Amino acid sequence: MKAKKEFPAELTDGFVVIHDKPLMLLLRNLGAAIEEGKSAKIPLIEAVFFAEKKKLPFTREEILERAKKNDPLAEQKAIVISHLRSRGYITRVSADTTEYLRLHRKGFRPGEDRTYYLLKVVDGSQPMDMDSISQALAFAGSLRKDLVFAYVKGNRPVFVKSGRVNFE
Repeated sequence: MKAKKEFPAELTDGFVVIHDKPLMLLLRNLGAAIEEGKSAKIPLIEAVFFAEKKKLPFTREEILERAKKNDPLAEQKAIVISHLRSRGYITRVSADTTEYLRLHRKGFRPGEDRTYYLLKVVDGSQPMDMDSISQALAFAGSLRKDLVFAYVKGNRPVFVKSGRVNFE
């Protein structure tokens, strides 16, 4: 009886789960994937970048289709991550909530240095209300991070850094 051949990766609703040890090591060296026992997982919107670079056995479209089921901004987030990663920045989904991305400085991987910025990807075609902005600033402040809003305009991300000021 032949041993069952395991696929190198599988697509789930929230992650790409990787079973192939060399692929796990490659992704870890690139500042991605969370190891869990004999496998590793990478959030779908992060996995889009690695699918574009042919590091995963799935297409960009397959992963995005799955990601859009739970996240209406999945495509915009994937564009932001791809833009930053192609410029050498490690960008990860926040451990606290998938609403935010964490940006690490160039040359540093998660665990080697603190998160540099907290990114919130927003729909550029919709106006933001002050309550949403205040909540995002409060969340970033609770983590002691600078907040950057990102939106996609013409397939290119636009970044807007924001912060609080107290006049005492």
